[in-house]
Amino acid sequence: MTRLPSTSCNQLSTCRQPSRDLPASRHLPCHDQPTSPQCRQPLQPCDISHVVDPLSISDVISQCHVRETPVATGNKRLRWTLEEQKEIIQCYYIAEKNGNASQKDIYSVWRSRNPTVRLNIDPNKLANQRRHIKMKKLSTEQINNIRDLVYCDSDSDHENIDQPDDEIDNVDDSPIPHHNESQVCLHERFERKFDEVKQKRMEDRPRVPKILENNKAKRIINNVNRMLCEKYEGTDLNITDINNIIYTSAYIVYVDTIENDKRISNNQKKEKHKKKQIPSWQIRIQKKINDYRFELSILEERDKKKRFSIKTREKISKIEWKYNILTFDDRTRMKEVLKEKIQLYAQRIKRYTKRNAFYLQNKMFEENEKQLYRMLGKSKIEVKEHPSVNEITNFWSEIWSSPTEFNKDAQWFQDEKEKYENNEEMDFENIDMDCFKHVLGEMQNWKAPGHDSIQNFWIKRFDALHPQLLKNINLILHGEVEMPLWMTQGSTILLPKTNDTKAVKNYRPITCLSGLYKLFTALISKKVYAHLIENNIFPAEQKGCAQKSLGCKEALILNKAVMKNAKSKNKNLAMGWIDYKKAYDTIPHDLIIHLLRIYRVNHKIIKVCQDMMANWCTKLKISSDDMDHPVETDLICIRRGIFQGDSYSPLLFCLCLMPLSRILNAGTMGYQLVKNEKPINHILYMDDLKLFGKNENELKMLLDLVAGYSIDIKMEFGVEKCAKAIVQRGKLVITENIKINEEMEVKQLEQDNTYKYLGIEESNEIKCEKMKKLIEKEYKRRLRMILSSELNARNKIQALNTLAVPVLQYSFGIIDWRLDEIRQFDYDTRCSPIVCKKKKWRKKPNTSGIMLSKYHFNNCKILGDQQRGSIF
Repeated sequence: MTRLPSTSCNQLSTCRQPSRDLPASRHLPCHDQPTSPQCRQPLQPCDISHVVDPLSISDVISQCHVRETPVATGNKRLRWTLEEQKEIIQCYYIAEKNGNASQKDIYSVWRSRNPTVRLNIDPNKLANQRRHIKMKKLSTEQINNIRDLVYCDSDSDHENIDQPDDEIDNVDDSPIPHHNESQVCLHERFERKFDEVKQKRMEDRPRVPKILENNKAKRIINNVNRMLCEKYEGTDLNITDINNIIYTSAYIVYVDTIENDKRISNNQKKEKHKKKQIPSWQIRIQKKINDYRFELSILEERDKKKRFSIKTREKISKIEWKYNILTFDDRTRMKEVLKEKIQLYAQRIKRYTKRNAFYLQNKMFEENEKQLYRMLGKSKIEVKEHPSVNEITNFWSEIWSSPTEFNKDAQWFQDEKEKYENNEEMDFENIDMDCFKHVLGEMQNWKAPGHDSIQNFWIKRFDALHPQLLKNINLILHGEVEMPLWMTQGSTILLPKTNDTKAVKNYRPITCLSGLYKLFTALISKKVYAHLIENNIFPAEQKGCAQKSLGCKEALILNKAVMKNAKSKNKNLAMGWIDYKKAYDTIPHDLIIHLLRIYRVNHKIIKVCQDMMANWCTKLKISSDDMDHPVETDLICIRRGIFQGDSYSPLLFCLCLMPLSRILNAGTMGYQLVKNEKPINHILYMDDLKLFGKNENELKMLLDLVAGYSIDIKMEFGVEKCAKAIVQRGKLVITENIKINEEMEVKQLEQDNTYKYLGIEESNEIKCEKMKKLIEKEYKRRLRMILSSELNARNKIQALNTLAVPVLQYSFGIIDWRLDEIRQFDYDTRCSPIVCKKKKWRKKPNTSGIMLSKYHFNNCKILGDQQRGSIF
């Protein structure tokens, strides 16, 4: 007879539980499961010959300890081993690969692999454990390795996921060899997605959402760049292939960054227009609140009145029976209880609403700041009624699709030819990598993409494709490769300007272009602008597109200097404000080409521009949250006008107005600001033109010159927005309107009226007091809007610097602010009632501690370092 040696109850309990590592015939049956602490005492030797098979006892015990997962005794919880944690993650990705990663599907996969282990686990508990593992137990590298193995080999066993911990912990940014399984899986995932992207139209791509560029994202981008270097080294790619590769790589980086591709796999264009649904639990709670309010109102009515209708008596009886109300004290107590319940449930909805708003607003701030500002400011005009597709197509086709030609026999055109015919042609060979990286670095990361759905961020980060991209750009510039049609296609969003959304003319077009097209045109713009500056072709009066200039603010400062000088010295001054109607949409294409040739731009760039303009086209779209489906037109060809979504189009527009500046500067008309200097007769910021003359006769002559040039290039005045003002001895006087021709007449500015030029109200001088009130009102509105939002502290400070502070900065140097007014703005920003309310201050804080000078701050810091204590 063989006897067991003395052992603990824990050892035997391990043997009593069935193990999937042992054959079923070798499980030790157990009839007395120890449950009390006394059972943990050492057992006396006993006879078990009737229990065990002919195996030796040492074999039985050794096989009992093959089980890696401990089994609980009594109420003791089991610890999940590393292998079990990896297996749960593997089951999750297997279920996800099969098409649906729901809790039940993941549980069924896991239970099929573990039929006799942890029988108390249900789908919900397994899902909680999986989330806990992903958050705190396994690293991102381990999880990505498991996922790659599952997606690469569907037939691989779950034991293949095991690898030494020291290999996982020592993951670094060193180059990964080609034979690494994770890199091989990345290649296969890329190939599958790349084939899918090539088969889709660019318009059908979902936009890759914005990501936070943290260390994890940088590491994933580096891995993708290494994969692209290995895959396409020595391969010639065209620009369409590069576009598909960038989108595929961006998709993979995004999915790996958020570790969940549900967000991008859905059709976001449909999801955008989905109406917001109220959660069912909130509906139930709101129903309870309404019921409690109804019962409370009935009880209140019971105490106030003595006579009731039959229906009211029935309601009172029902409520008193429901809550067992017998006396007046019971009724009073019940009313307090109902009030507390109403407040309790209302607070629950309020907490949810606030927390939900906090999440949504901060998420929107990270992805699209403009959209958040529109939502908070409620400045977005809702499209309740929209024009039909035919109305939109006909209206814009008449403007864009009807080519026009300028007057080639005009005198100014012949003068421009003679002036620059002896200039040397612009030098141009190839664009080097330094210029390429400089221009690409200046592009905004998350600017709205075109129909290819690729933001500039992804073009910047996948630098493995930069040599191939630069090679294709140079080939297109030299005419060896034609530019693909998708690059010259735009996606135009029509934004309503007024509440009358039914009329087509009340919409403003904003065109989104491909990021690669904007990069291409930015490189051309840089070369052309340098040539214009070098040969003194770009006029000093044009403040638009001028690099290393304050632009709009510089024009306003010069405008202020002229008006202030005329008023302080009691001089005469005549001013005229000119506004063009549909300026960007009516420029003739042949005018652009002829001026590029006159100014001796390189013939290769002219040929590329000519080919681009011949293929310009766009789709118009009207979308709103209230609309189920956006209104979208077919492609409309652009044979007149320019795009407004890249950096080259504004330069082309300024190019068309350069002859006008030379026509105006040819004479001696204008206001003499400085003695013995050339008079100033116009200021130009893009199409916003202001004329200066000594008197009304000079102003009329200047207006005739501008009108004649505008007729030659087929551009029209917006007469409703044109005006004039005559100043005699520093005072505004009223004169008759200036009639240019039978159709155009420039109206006189009334005595009490003002004209808004570049955002500043003015007449004979800048109206500082009026502008101060407007700026203060707008600044406080934006300040209140940001501080009352649910943004976190970091985003609030950033929003203040982005949205509120520029309102003041734009006016500095133009509006005469006093120092005490600036200090009041600073006080309102730091100690406004909204800030005090958010920080729960009972009264406004002491203003002496708002800020410290740099000298006092450094001294306090040194003193604090010495004393190792508080500086106050």
